[in-house]
Amino acid sequence: MLELPLVNLGDVDVATVTAKNWAHRIGAPKQVQWELALITSEAGSNAVIHGGGGHATLTEPEPGTLKLEVVDRGPGIGDVTAAVVEGFSRGSRVSLGCGLGAIRRLADVFELRTLPGGGTTLIAVKHF
Repeated sequence: MLELPLVNLGDVDVATVTAKNWAHRIGAPKQVQWELALITSEAGSNAVIHGGGGHATLTEPEPGTLKLEVVDRGPGIGDVTAAVVEGFSRGSRVSLGCGLGAIRRLADVFELRTLPGGGTTLIAVKHF
């Protein structure tokens, strides 16, 4: 298990590289390594930009399965259904609004739990 802080965008960069390298070390194919890196980058960026920071946890629940869990301290997502649609963004920064949709497409399992005022937990699983 690896736990990584997500306080600023520099931490997101570190988490992204760490996730890719970790996937390589446990034998995931290159495609899965890059997909996990992209998922980590998008989820981590959301946690920092929209969620006030948090942390990422990488685990291998069973051989051939990679799990990323990102927990933030933000205000939660008011409309999860809208948030995973391409083009949705609630941030004040310029955003294409593709992050959650991309994560949902790349992950074999995608789960988003949120509480208004209570933060958000994103779980993405990749199998290989």
